[in-house]
Amino acid sequence: MNFKNLSIILALLTFELKVFTLPVNDVVPEKELSSIDSEISTEELSPLEISESEVVVDELTVVEVVESSFEDSENDSETEVPTDSVSNDFSCDSIDDCIEMMKKKESKDILNRNNLNDFTKEEVLEYFRSQYKDEKNVKKLQQNFEAVDYGTKVDVDGHKMSVNIKGEEHNTTIVVLPGLGLHSPVLFYKSLTEILANDYKVVTIEPFGYGVSDLTDKERTAENIATEIHECLQELGINQFYLMAHSIGGIYSIVYDNIFKKEVLGFIGLDNTPSNYEDFKGPSYPNELIPFLKIFDKYHFWGLVPDDQKMALFELERELPYQNYTKEELEILININSYRYVNPNNIDETNLSKDNVNSTKDLYFHCPLLLFTSNQTESAISEWYTLHENMINNNPNTDVIDKSNLISLKNTEHGFIHTQEKERISEEIKKWIN
Repeated sequence: MNFKNLSIILALLTFELKVFTLPVNDVVPEKELSSIDSEISTEELSPLEISESEVVVDELTVVEVVESSFEDSENDSETEVPTDSVSNDFSCDSIDDCIEMMKKKESKDILNRNNLNDFTKEEVLEYFRSQYKDEKNVKKLQQNFEAVDYGTKVDVDGHKMSVNIKGEEHNTTIVVLPGLGLHSPVLFYKSLTEILANDYKVVTIEPFGYGVSDLTDKERTAENIATEIHECLQELGINQFYLMAHSIGGIYSIVYDNIFKKEVLGFIGLDNTPSNYEDFKGPSYPNELIPFLKIFDKYHFWGLVPDDQKMALFELERELPYQNYTKEELEILININSYRYVNPNNIDETNLSKDNVNSTKDLYFHCPLLLFTSNQTESAISEWYTLHENMINNNPNTDVIDKSNLISLKNTEHGFIHTQEKERISEEIKKWIN
């Protein structure tokens, strides 16, 4: 059976998920996204048909999809692939049951309501069934994921948490926390952490559900995330440090500082989601869609897409103008996404983001702050700069106010502020710490 526009079909789903997975979207309201993602029109999101044309041009990703042929597997026995997905709260217990469930009218109605009508097509569902049952396909996904080795695995709450450490020879430590739903924090922030490692020990943490860290069955509350990060740092013997966080990581940072006082020497915010942000709406996955996303995760539908279409599917092409990924790093990103693109921890954290932001009401840092804001977010959210000013000026400790600074960086975007102004940011950090 030939599928020539699978990447377009999958792109429909990833467009729906962009409001949750791209770094900018844990702070920018959905109504503002049309200006940020202006290259994607609603006309391009119309239902698509399985085509037998020679070449399909995917206008969503501006790539050419080359024809790929797939043979139905001759192995009819079910191969249940080992998975560390933690939730199975959908009404099917096997790939066959799940495929049949997705063919029912009730499922089609849900998928259609979420603009995912192409996932009701039997050709697409049968394609995923046959690819999953071909044991070599799913084993390869798992092996490629487990082969990723760009740091240290630390024992945290009975699971493994991935950590990358640069500049180990230095005494002063900067700990890096990521924005919401990043594929690989280690690689995403590499361009900045490499510069900082000339003067500091830089520890990039991949919380559970990120990068190559394990999944956990604990709720993704700010307190749980902060506690897990603390345990990780304790295992590494890191007791005092500067905390640098991007976007939603700023929320976990202030919660951390309030639970584990005197550990954080200073906070560096990279367009961080501000505390006491009362109007934060928060992204969320529709509850009716979540069981289907968990099916896609459990049976690794993301990774079963043809290899030559994964760059587009995983939105990596959008990052290329900003990130200096090597060929090998792109391969790592594809391997991580193929196994973990939208996982239960990411779903839970996204749906708890509003509660997590609300949990910072009346909290303040007990250490000096160096905050960087992007003009993209300032333009999208009128109170953005003021909210960051308030994080400094409303602090009851005048000594913290005197030692804090807020810098607005022009011509920067929320998701890539760390690459667009990496030299300026690193210089300001060095001056501030010294």
